[in-house]
Amino acid sequence: MKKVQTVKLTTGEEFLATIANDDGANITFDKPMVLIDTGNGFQLIPWIMTLESEVVTIALTNVLVMGEAQESISQGYLNATGEQVIQTPPTQGIITP
Repeated sequence: MKKVQTVKLTTGEEFLATIANDDGANITFDKPMVLIDTGNGFQLIPWIMTLESEVVTIALTNVLVMGEAQESISQGYLNATGEQVIQTPPTQGIITP
């Protein structure tokens, strides 16, 4: 499973994403999304609404802090981006050839 990162930029902006590439100078994030309060709960929306690409490259010098997102937030992100793999539990019974 991909690790969802919470990223805070030096501008104060915060978003969730997975890392597509990190070359030491720049980080490419896949499907960056922000968590907003709708008044009835929280919702994930694209970080940049009009961006055609699903990846964003940011200079590492613009990243203030980055770390693995909380499990519940990660699950919500993976569900929202369609990256969640739902595993079907095995059926019980005797397996015969």
